[in-house]
Amino acid sequence: MRRLDALATGIVISLVSAWYSILGLMTIFSGAQVPILIMGTVLEAGKVITASWLYRNWKHIPIVMRAYFSAAVIVLMVITSIGIFGYLSSAHVSASIETGDARARVASMDSEIAAQQVAEAAATRQIRQLDAAVDKLIELDQVTKSMQLRQQQAKDREALRAEIKRAQDAASALRMERAQEETSIRRAEAEAGPVKYVAEIMYGESSKDSMDRAVRFIIVLLMFAFDPLAILLIMAASYKTSPENSKLETAAKFDSTGRVQGSSDVFVPIKKRMKRRFIG
Repeated sequence: MRRLDALATGIVISLVSAWYSILGLMTIFSGAQVPILIMGTVLEAGKVITASWLYRNWKHIPIVMRAYFSAAVIVLMVITSIGIFGYLSSAHVSASIETGDARARVASMDSEIAAQQVAEAAATRQIRQLDAAVDKLIELDQVTKSMQLRQQQAKDREALRAEIKRAQDAASALRMERAQEETSIRRAEAEAGPVKYVAEIMYGESSKDSMDRAVRFIIVLLMFAFDPLAILLIMAASYKTSPENSKLETAAKFDSTGRVQGSSDVFVPIKKRMKRRFIG
């Protein structure tokens, strides 16, 4: 892996983790979002620069400074991980709340549909009672009275039919809304399908509690893999081969006469070259 590749990858991962962390901290401290944004940005930049500088100058700085810088980088990494945990947890809880709200709306719609059905049944029963009164007069051969009674019931019948139609229309509209809510619930359950499988693998069941524990486990894995990986890649970009190893590797390419193997060039050590210049 080339140093430039490691540096670019580390910076990208660090920026992404910083963004998620700042969003998570802004969610945790929602009353001070702008100060958290400024503080998080500055601290994330300071963490990356401090980690790189500390790695390159580890052997040349005092122990107290080395200890403080190391502790500061570790604490900032923990804060970044907490912010990432807060952001991902908030996203999971928001999705759970939306699904719960949709289920509550479906239950409320079921109650309203049942109420409309009761109202429709009551109006239908009253119409049947009016019909029964008319039919009774007809059975008694009182056709004229039955017709008069039916005319007297006209307004009541019209109101009852209007009530039946209103209840049917309301129930139909509620059923359409209920179907939409059930569609959103099924979509959310389909999106949560992988989490169910993980919960079943880990805990042998896919209940709500086991799914929440599986999600927390995945978030913790991401939390510990995100920012530490970025810091290590940035340190890897600062890594240099030691001069001693480079000299040994170079010396291995020369034969006993001081000539490069397969070439006519002569290797002159640096100390001898400096000595000759001094004598001259």
